[in-house]
Amino acid sequence: MKWKIPLLIDLNGKVIEKDDEIALLQHQTVVVCFNTGCANEKACISGDNPVISYKKSRYSSDRSIKHRAAFLEKRECSDDLCSYSLQLSSSQKWNFSTTDKALLTWLKELAGIIELSAGTIRGGRQMFCSIENDQTKNDFKATRQALINNGWQCHNLPALSVLHHEFTSDVLCHLKHIDTSVDKIKAMRDILYPLYRDSINHGGILFHAGLIEKEGKGVVLAGRTGAGKSTCCKRLPDQWKTLCDDEILVVLGNDGVYRAHPFPTWSEYLNGGSAKTWNVQYSVPLCGVFFIEQSDLDASVCLGQGKAAFCMNESALQVYRKYWSMVNDDNQRKFLSHLFDNSCEMAKKILAFNLRVSLYGCFWEEIERTLGWQECKHKR
Repeated sequence: MKWKIPLLIDLNGKVIEKDDEIALLQHQTVVVCFNTGCANEKACISGDNPVISYKKSRYSSDRSIKHRAAFLEKRECSDDLCSYSLQLSSSQKWNFSTTDKALLTWLKELAGIIELSAGTIRGGRQMFCSIENDQTKNDFKATRQALINNGWQCHNLPALSVLHHEFTSDVLCHLKHIDTSVDKIKAMRDILYPLYRDSINHGGILFHAGLIEKEGKGVVLAGRTGAGKSTCCKRLPDQWKTLCDDEILVVLGNDGVYRAHPFPTWSEYLNGGSAKTWNVQYSVPLCGVFFIEQSDLDASVCLGQGKAAFCMNESALQVYRKYWSMVNDDNQRKFLSHLFDNSCEMAKKILAFNLRVSLYGCFWEEIERTLGWQECKHKR
């Protein structure tokens, strides 16, 4: 079986040729080819069975399969290739890769902040990163339009452009520039956008919230900026552990259990730098969602499913709003509808409360009393 490749492009986004038909690899995946900058060589990235393999100008499936096996054994960055992997508890897998020397250090720094594993992971989606420069800027503009004309979707975020196609699971991320430390951090933040969208398309949801853990069980402390999320996280006693205090990705596992992953507080890096890291691959089963309200007394009030769904959706939008202005209206409407549906489904299974928090009280005791901590309750 053969697919017609939507486009053949190089690492800088420049079109090499169009409508090239090549045989699929063993798992019938679409292959997107990139020029590595080396004479007569191309790097091939396969969508559902990710691999970067080097081949001469003539395609050879046997040769590519051998290179695939060799590449999957490679666990560290080389001089011309940098790759890191991420796996969520929902079994979603991503490989972040670049062969652009200008991005090697940047990608290593990103991997350090979110604690990615070195090398690739079998079966993961490929997120391939490149960056424009003065010589390629005009070429990329033309290429982006050519990609769109060939069925690619392009989302222009503040720090990068994300391109994806329905016939391949791979994503192309083209950074605009990383001249300053702020540029670097904004690009790291924006490159998580495809991961967020993919998770939401599989039943997940974002939270503008802190994630706290006790004895392997997770609790979300949600609230708008200034509500007291970070303060609450800092006040917890030793029995509790704070995993993050700003952004959470909750994913739905194949077993029907919601698990929460901590994500970085990017403002700490944007406002003067930070040495903190977040293990985004770590997760805890979600036992409850608490929406913080400042009060004179500590108390919790259970929310009905309708109110819980509304509050969960609003918390997700607080994270997603920094992206949605970059998405066209049709895609935005579909995505927001999907996000709301996910909120409604989560509200059926996860207990949600208003948590009234006093300045000096022990609000965590109220959480423990409310949930009971005998077991995670995923049904009302």
